[in-house]
Amino acid sequence: MQQTQGRPNRRPTAADHDIEEIIAATNLSRSQVLGKPDPIERAVIQLAKIDGLEGIRRSLPKGSRTEPTRFFAGLVRCARQNPQVAQCSLASLLEALKIAAQVDVVPGDGRAYLIPYKGEVQFMLGAHGMRDVIRRNSEVLDINDQNVYEGDEFDVELDGRNRGVRHKRKTFGAGREWIGAYATAVLKGDPRPIVEIIDTEDLEAIRSQSKASGSLAWTKFTGEMARAKVLRRIAKRLPMRPDDAAALAALDAAEFFQLEAAQRPAEKYRKEPIRATVKPEDVRASESENRGHDHAAPEAEPEPQEPPAEEPEYDWERELEGERSA
Repeated sequence: MQQTQGRPNRRPTAADHDIEEIIAATNLSRSQVLGKPDPIERAVIQLAKIDGLEGIRRSLPKGSRTEPTRFFAGLVRCARQNPQVAQCSLASLLEALKIAAQVDVVPGDGRAYLIPYKGEVQFMLGAHGMRDVIRRNSEVLDINDQNVYEGDEFDVELDGRNRGVRHKRKTFGAGREWIGAYATAVLKGDPRPIVEIIDTEDLEAIRSQSKASGSLAWTKFTGEMARAKVLRRIAKRLPMRPDDAAALAALDAAEFFQLEAAQRPAEKYRKEPIRATVKPEDVRASESENRGHDHAAPEAEPEPQEPPAEEPEYDWERELEGERSA
């Protein structure tokens, strides 16, 4: 067998096969790959060599029909829309793709995004993607989410027989002042909708916990982020497949709860510092279990002002009705 310039021929490895498959799926040029690949192509090739398609395949939920190559294709789309994505660390890119696979939502198609910020990339579900995850459960008959703007007619009943939302849009076009968002869900056997709302203070508290709080996603697309986050809140109160619940918990752990003291939410929203980790099973914890964990703030970091005893402890993952009844 011939050798090329002293280099022995070798059998193709699994990584080689993965690269070939990814090149075909992402429309990358083989001549570019063999020559001088641009940053996007280089990132894709390096990721394929690190863990390949098998790493994505392992992250997908059981029974998923999504081809692993689609996540690399999504990465290429996102990087072509925003070249900063390809310049982020390989570790954050790989983590983002694996979380996308866990949720089984491909980024770059309007349902989810790869958000670059300070050299790291973060996978983020949009409102469309969150709706898709919620609708996977057959117990959910209807899911709806809307933004509310200054001047709209908006009434909400959160408890009792008449719970629901009455919303009449009064303002249209650019320049409207956003004041809140809501989501409603109807389950089998109960015509009354479950309701969640987020106002400006809620959204600011959530944004302050995000590792990408200064990214364009937060600073330029308030309405989209608000709808995604209010859907995330209502999802915690709905029946959900274990795989989806664990995947959303992993998504939360990647986006939140790794904050320095300066990034903690406003004092009015909490009695304790945000914890450093979150377990996937926490997403399905019952209301009684949530009430049972009353952690005090560490003595080394005392709260400057202790909130009144009757004020409910802030936990943006806690169910709204659980907060009211606490």
